Amino acid sequence: MKTIIKLLHTFGLWSQPYQNHKPWKPLWIIILPTLFLVGPEVAFFIRNHSSFTKATRAAIESVELTNVAIMAMNHLIHRSALEQSYKELQLALKIMSYDSHIDVQAALDQLKKIIRISSKVYITFQMIISIGYAMSIPMLTVYHFAKTGKLPPLYGIFEADFIFFDVTHNFWAWLLILIVTIVTFLSICLVLAVINSLHWGLLLHVTGFFKIVYMKILRIDEISDKQSRHKEMIDIVQLQELAYRNARILEQSLNQIMLLQFGMCVVTVCLTMLTLTLANDDKDLLIKMGIILVFIFAHLLVYSLLGTELITASSSIADAMYGTQWYEWTISEQRNVLFILLRSQRMTALTIGKFFYINRSTLGKILQTTYSHFTVLRQMIDSH
Repeated sequence: MKTIIKLLHTFGLWSQPYQNHKPWKPLWIIILPTLFLVGPEVAFFIRNHSSFTKATRAAIESVELTNVAIMAMNHLIHRSALEQSYKELQLALKIMSYDSHIDVQAALDQLKKIIRISSKVYITFQMIISIGYAMSIPMLTVYHFAKTGKLPPLYGIFEADFIFFDVTHNFWAWLLILIVTIVTFLSICLVLAVINSLHWGLLLHVTGFFKIVYMKILRIDEISDKQSRHKEMIDIVQLQELAYRNARILEQSLNQIMLLQFGMCVVTVCLTMLTLTLANDDKDLLIKMGIILVFIFAHLLVYSLLGTELITASSSIADAMYGTQWYEWTISEQRNVLFILLRSQRMTALTIGKFFYINRSTLGKILQTTYSHFTVLRQMIDSH
């Protein structure tokens, strides 16, 4: 998580210690690259009526690029709450590192390892996908030139790169525009990867704390001394409250953006599948639409898996508490049991705009809805 925080500092999306936050820096970092890439795409979509597939590709690219800007703006709006959540979770990790139980230490080590590996894997995956998308045109151009000895027609990374200034007849001007576009695009993709890594890291922390609460409850009957058991119950209540409080922070920070994210995903996946079925002879278009599908499905799957894990971990606490010999404890201890059960009865989950819970079942319904829209659109096109 330290690397993620450092990258957020670099982009101005995280407060520096003992320094005033400067909101203008992240706003420029978000707005300028987005306008640079999305502006031509919108103009191309409005002007181009001859090719449905090219216009659809421009629309998909515009939606995905705008999506990144919206996620960054949402992060800025909830930055203070996310920073407070991160500080609380890190402090709790530090306190629990002094726990004498081996299973708790093993769970903490595993949690840190999972967060470290998952963030590295995700950022690597994100950048490979982004580089593949950005470099497909240059690589195909170089391959064609090496194979035939003739410079092929020059195209941009995005469909509308040269809609305002056509420099496709000058190799060096084309190369300059290409380099600027690639750097801008990769910086936007890195912002997206960092923000998602932060969200996933915080979710993993909260879920891990719920699992540790579950582990502590399972072994509480082994504590025969009433004073030691009472102290352990207090620790359990505090840790559960910490996990619930930070789960609520994440839910409040992400529920609206998740509604927009999943809604955009339905539209984008539907249009991407439609484009894939219509552009059978355009290799570059097929490659890029395939990359977009992989990118979208990966994000949907990760959020759904993390949402399911959060629900399972938080709801398992009540079952573990019922399995203890609470009926033999003192009144004050039973009062703590009541607090734990009352909290466990409230669903802890991420939602899509307060309408649906984010879990594997929701992902299946979204994919089913997307396929239904795709088949309807395909039938409408075939009928004409």
